Amino acid sequence: LWDLYHSQAAVPSIVMQFLGNAIAGSAATDTLTLNPTNVFIDTGGTPELDGPDITTATLNWVSLIDVANDSAFKATLITGDSTF
Repeated sequence: LWDLYHSQAAVPSIVMQFLGNAIAGSAATDTLTLNPTNVFIDTGGTPELDGPDITTATLNWVSLIDVANDSAFKATLITGDSTF
């Protein structure tokens, strides 16, 4: 991610997937998939390391309209609820 921040180049996409409970009578699970396209990393940095622990960092980004797909953001919801 550090290289992407410094290159100022677009990342084709970032996929975020959130899994829920198993859907009864199916091999699938409740799933929400978020996929912004044509992503640019706004700010970044190297996390500060001050000992053995879990290291976290914040990554700010923007998604612009991808002219090939005419979509800046795609979302998919899989659920067992028949009303969707």
